[in-house]
Amino acid sequence: MTGCRCVGVQSGGGAAFVVDSASGAISVCRPLDREQRAVWEFTVAAGNDGFPDMTTSVAVTVNVNDVNDNSPIVRFPTTSDHLVVQLPRQAAIGTLVTRVDAYDPDVGQSLYTFYIYQPKSR
Repeated sequence: MTGCRCVGVQSGGGAAFVVDSASGAISVCRPLDREQRAVWEFTVAAGNDGFPDMTTSVAVTVNVNDVNDNSPIVRFPTTSDHLVVQLPRQAAIGTLVTRVDAYDPDVGQSLYTFYIYQPKSR
């Protein structure tokens, strides 16, 4: 009976994963960032030392889970803006003054952005 040897990542894995040639274990070899790339697809080939050499391959998909590693980003007003709003003294209760627009590049529970009024101390 001939032994099986793992040939390695054939395509699409880049330098993000390494395959142990003795065990076939696939390991991460550099930090992964879900916001940069959420899904990795590559092929791992395995072969034997028989005569003739025989090889086969399997497609592997790695889904990178997200963590709350990003702060929300304010789209309006921009950080270079100091928003000043002119409002008539007679503005009725409930009058819309302006709107802050922000988003979070994370997914899952982290995606939900909330807003808090923080008065400036004098």
